[in-house]
Amino acid sequence: MTEEMREDFDLFLTEMDFLFEDLEAAMANTPHGGAVAFDDDSLTRIEGFYLSVLAGKQRTSMSVQRLDRIITAFYGEAMRVRAGQGTWVLVEEGDNRGTPAVAGWANDAIDFNPVVSRELQKEDHEPFIVQSVNYAVNRDQIHANFFDDL
Repeated sequence: MTEEMREDFDLFLTEMDFLFEDLEAAMANTPHGGAVAFDDDSLTRIEGFYLSVLAGKQRTSMSVQRLDRIITAFYGEAMRVRAGQGTWVLVEEGDNRGTPAVAGWANDAIDFNPVVSRELQKEDHEPFIVQSVNYAVNRDQIHANFFDDL
């Protein structure tokens, strides 16, 4: 782990509120406009905005790198907030070394890496954040119902 990675992670955590302000401003005069929040409506609007930008249907003046950073922050924070627990950590090993992730969002759950989720979304342009967050919020009940059906 490099000092630069740690410094960027600290900056990422410090600037998170500003990232959300930038996202709100970028969406302001679009069909996706509204406050940045973590309810289902906001998740759908923000994901819709991002998918529209990826598809070239929506323009934004911010750089791709800035938008990627914002979406990473939003996806991770949405998971953390809606799950009701979790902590931002810096991935220290593996292919995603140096990226931010949310640990402890559920008991015995693997860390949620919003960078990986964002990159998958860039590849297939399909929505998934609402379903991912709803899974996190309802994980124990979903698992209990699954095993009840067996």
